[in-house]
Amino acid sequence: MAADIDTLEQINKFHEFLESYYYKEIAANLRKDIRFVAVDFAELSKFDIDLANELLENPEDAIKAAEIAVEQFDLEGIKGFRIWFVNLPITQIRNIWEIRRDDVGKMIGLKGIINKISQIMHVCKSAKFECPTCGQIINILQQDSKFKEPNKCSCGRKGRMILIDKDIADIIKLGLIDDLMDKSNIDRSIAREKLGIMQGDDLTSKAIDQKLRPGRKVILNGYFKYEQKFGSTEFISTFKVNSIEFVEVGWGTVEITPAEEKEIKELAKEPNIIERLSESIADVEGFTEAKVACLLLLTGAPHMFDSNNHLTSRGTIHVLLIGDPGVSKTYLAKRAGAISPISYFQSAANASGRGLVASVVKDPDIDGYAVYPGVVAMANKGVSIIDEIDKTHKDDYGDHNNAMNDMLVTLAKANIKAKLETETSYLATANPTNRIFTSFDTKLNQIDMPKDFQDRFDLIYPMIPTKDEKTKDRIMEIMLERHIKKEEQRVWNPEFTHEFIRKYIAYCRRINPCPQLSRELFDIIKKRLRELMQPKDEEQMRISYRHLESIIRFAYASARLRLRSITEEDINVAFGLKYKSFVELDIISPLGGMNWARLEDVHE
Repeated sequence: MAADIDTLEQINKFHEFLESYYYKEIAANLRKDIRFVAVDFAELSKFDIDLANELLENPEDAIKAAEIAVEQFDLEGIKGFRIWFVNLPITQIRNIWEIRRDDVGKMIGLKGIINKISQIMHVCKSAKFECPTCGQIINILQQDSKFKEPNKCSCGRKGRMILIDKDIADIIKLGLIDDLMDKSNIDRSIAREKLGIMQGDDLTSKAIDQKLRPGRKVILNGYFKYEQKFGSTEFISTFKVNSIEFVEVGWGTVEITPAEEKEIKELAKEPNIIERLSESIADVEGFTEAKVACLLLLTGAPHMFDSNNHLTSRGTIHVLLIGDPGVSKTYLAKRAGAISPISYFQSAANASGRGLVASVVKDPDIDGYAVYPGVVAMANKGVSIIDEIDKTHKDDYGDHNNAMNDMLVTLAKANIKAKLETETSYLATANPTNRIFTSFDTKLNQIDMPKDFQDRFDLIYPMIPTKDEKTKDRIMEIMLERHIKKEEQRVWNPEFTHEFIRKYIAYCRRINPCPQLSRELFDIIKKRLRELMQPKDEEQMRISYRHLESIIRFAYASARLRLRSITEEDINVAFGLKYKSFVELDIISPLGGMNWARLEDVHE
């Protein structure tokens, strides 16, 4: 429990602490017109544990004392300077679903994902009234949501007073939901939501406002206050934000030890490392190309920009796995997606395209319309696993097209105009038109999705059930093993764990972000593409040049995983994947001497 510290003592202690630890930073911030300083809770604890505990137990009073203390410094413009408290102890960090009555009134860090942001709103902090009889000025602090007015004056007059002035502050209402991908929410199936009130020039500054976007993970440090619903015994809790911490997520946050780094460097030299890594993704028999495609999707390619910094070629890789029910396409997609530090799963069968990407909905909590990010926007810089994507409503494919190709989706509805970043790889699954592939038409013609949408995928891979009896038997064995007692199961023991694959990819993305493509490879690439584009008969569908971008993306990813520049081997892997896809989709006829991983000189 916190020691009983009176207000004056708190102010004096905070003044001493800030003078000793933060005076220079405060002065520097003022010169930059930054009107707050972020205080590390750990430093406050080292300075005075009782003062730190008082902040945790009675944050509203402690924060006021700290801000009174800082205003005592002889610095120009110090009036109204704010103190942020950050890096709270782990015992004070809460997911939204964990909030209970005991948390109200305490200093906590509310962890979650922004799912809605209000316009800049304005609230009255205090108001001045004048008595019409004696002219006395009455100042009323406005601490609750209901506007307060004086109903009498010291002169004896009762009734309404004249409002002569008011102190207005900017506020932003921020909706926060649980991050169900967070390990601490592993058993949660429903994300709960809380509304945070960010008030003051510091929290509503342009610098902070520019960082706020739906889908971003944050920690809001502050405290809950009760407000009673009018005429009800029910109280709602409103979260008053003291500071905001933006949580970095994605591949850049994956930690790699020196020993792991050494192991990755050695493995990158192995000639078959891509196949070995891909076979450790899921206990699915066969479908080697699909596993390799998933691995390369996770690895990605660099984005390319012109001299005006306009995107000329995206680096995100999109893969569509299509096949009959029961061929493990969804199982494989989920297992591959789980390797990414950011991944979200959604079935298109129960969500519209706009719901998958983003939507605009009227929201009473923020007194207006709000932008709600779908799984595609939430998975920015990660992977969105979309099951049965062929069930997308026909009017919503345009949103997917923009999100996939431009890595940006724009929204315009009511008074809302928004753009959300979607640097997201699509790992989608679909069923053929009649649920199963038939022999009455080409497999490509049995994909019931717009052609321009299909074109956004770098690889469409049909997962065709095997005809080999031994392979069928192994598939049934794998499925049956999942249903016997765990102690009797023959446990699938892959060469690499998902955690290690995640570290391997993260290291490669970090160390080899943009493998070089040499001009010497141009002739090889052009030759390979001509071989794929050359029709064998008049009825064969022609292959366009647009596939070249996809091939190069796969080559970049292959080279990344080998920690080197692009070589002919990477070109062969990329062309091999496309070749296999084209053959299985009945786009081209098989070329003699073809091996999936290498496209050598292939002729009749």
